[in-house]
Amino acid sequence: FLPEQKYLFSGDLYISRKLKMLRIDENLQQLVESLRKVLKLDFQTVFCPHAGVIEDGKNALQDKLDYILALCKSAQGMKEKGADIEAITSALLGKEMLTSRLTRGNFCKRNLIEQAVLIDLVSC
Repeated sequence: FLPEQKYLFSGDLYISRKLKMLRIDENLQQLVESLRKVLKLDFQTVFCPHAGVIEDGKNALQDKLDYILALCKSAQGMKEKGADIEAITSALLGKEMLTSRLTRGNFCKRNLIEQAVLIDLVSC
């Protein structure tokens, strides 16, 4: 974080506004907490090794956090109504991609939904 320039070098925190898949070893709760922490800083431009320079970076990170929380709320609502993980994944994110098969499930949509149904939205 470079406060004078209002720059944030985000590492893997940003990547894109909409998270579609998660590695099996990633922690969605931790990602939400990190986004909240970073959003307290005064920055404008985000430098992401994946997406490049994002001029409206603070809003992009806020959009990502809002998207994740909305996804979690939807997934939890479907789970409460009795839907299983496969049905929730398909309804909210669509069919699994080739990446899921190539990584043997290490990086897939299911991992994201499995964690989304467990996040404590009250503490978020």
